[in-house]
Amino acid sequence: MSSRRIPLLVWFFWLLVFVTCGAVQAIELDDDARDYLTRRPVVKIGVVADNVPYSMVRGGVIEGYSIDVLDEIARRTGLRFDYKMGTWPEIYAAFRAGTLDAIDEISWREDRPDFSLFTEPYHFRRTV
Repeated sequence: MSSRRIPLLVWFFWLLVFVTCGAVQAIELDDDARDYLTRRPVVKIGVVADNVPYSMVRGGVIEGYSIDVLDEIARRTGLRFDYKMGTWPEIYAAFRAGTLDAIDEISWREDRPDFSLFTEPYHFRRTV
């Protein structure tokens, strides 16, 4: 594997496209994803706290649209996710340091493909 983030991230993003569209019932992991998960059976995903409706904590439970999608991916694939919640600066720094495998929501910017892989967006979020 290169020093860039795992091809598994690309797989996650495409999987999110299919899951959110309801087009996939059962999902098989490719050889690269299975090999990666053999070495790292739990995928650590950074989740931004208080990012309603995408991710939040209610009653001590992490929930939101993004968590629902990730939980559905886990259900359909057998993947296990370990959610690490924090502020954007905390999550982003942990991802850059390599202590997280993925970030639940990360926007493409010109500098980010140097250390991460991206696919076509599956969701556009308007910000001001």
